Amino acid sequence: MILDFLEAPDFDYIQSTEGFLTHELGHYIKFLDTDLSLLNAAKVFILGVKESRNSTKFNIACELAVEEIRKQLYHLTYQEGFPDILDLGNIINSEKPENTYEILEKVLAYLHSFDAKVIILGGSQDLTIPQFGGFSEFYGKSSLTLIDERIDLRDKDIFDSHNFLSKLTERYRHKLLDIQFLGSQIYFIHQAQIDALAQYFPRLHRLGSLRYAMEANKHHLLNTQVVSFDINVMKQADAPGRYAQTPNGFFSDELAQIFRYLGTSPYMKSLGIYELNPQFDLRTQSILLVAQALWYFLEGVSDAISVENLDKRSDIREFQVENDLSHKPMKFYFDANHEVFWLDLSNAVDENRQYFAVSQKDFDLYKSEYISDDLLHLLTKLSIDI
Repeated sequence: MILDFLEAPDFDYIQSTEGFLTHELGHYIKFLDTDLSLLNAAKVFILGVKESRNSTKFNIACELAVEEIRKQLYHLTYQEGFPDILDLGNIINSEKPENTYEILEKVLAYLHSFDAKVIILGGSQDLTIPQFGGFSEFYGKSSLTLIDERIDLRDKDIFDSHNFLSKLTERYRHKLLDIQFLGSQIYFIHQAQIDALAQYFPRLHRLGSLRYAMEANKHHLLNTQVVSFDINVMKQADAPGRYAQTPNGFFSDELAQIFRYLGTSPYMKSLGIYELNPQFDLRTQSILLVAQALWYFLEGVSDAISVENLDKRSDIREFQVENDLSHKPMKFYFDANHEVFWLDLSNAVDENRQYFAVSQKDFDLYKSEYISDDLLHLLTKLSIDI
């Protein structure tokens, strides 16, 4: 039973002596006790994992972020229309990190049987392994997005949170459909790392290409299913609570945009927050940053995009577009409310997704007898013959 693997959060720490005020998010959140029927009503689960033993030796304290994030998030203002949230508590302490991975994967696979998104508060980024494993155990072949400045893949024969991708790809090579990186800083990445991931169709969305262009790139966020966020992708001045101190990275407002788009995604079901170390933080600035970004994620969930029956809805425009480069027309749908185009790929190998978000540029180029790089990459990874 799931309750055997969970323990309650530190209520005395995360709430004030008077409890949560009536306008605060924490007042509306339910906490799992022995009533498993609560799992059926929730649209968002929050799960803490105080595991950092496979982080670098300088970042072990990132496990302390779990309750710190709760404390700041739950004191933010509740907004009408927010989804029902269930805090499951924390994964119980285990003798070894490998035991934590096993428990977390089992718990997540069980949680994904409910129609809800799961927020994982870590902990170190090696927890991405059971995060992906739990999702793919339930959904099958899946997409992974890493919001990270680096590719955590080294040729050294060691395992830690900076070298977890080799173990993830080895363990789930038949379940990993594709992998993309958001916020990549190319001076930290070498070609051998990209080549090692070639069979998973890696895409690097560099920091500079996303700056001031998040709206145009939101389709990358809408299509993903599992997201692993490393605090080190943030600009150090905006998020000092990190081990690897470098001057460049996403701005705080960009993270709010990213998380909101993830919340609106019809496919994104698993979001992990990793490597945030309160001991390096300055006046809880990084903790507040993540808490506020998660607030925007919840706002996104309240405005979630539906791809059900796109061909039958009066609020959706349909386009049949022919292109001399392909032997059959492509069917696009435009959702004016969210300003997003969806491409109908009913014959895709991904049984969980029929529609894929594309950009306005992808659509316009296809109408003009071109196939954009993004669209070509999408069709290639799904083995779609055009």
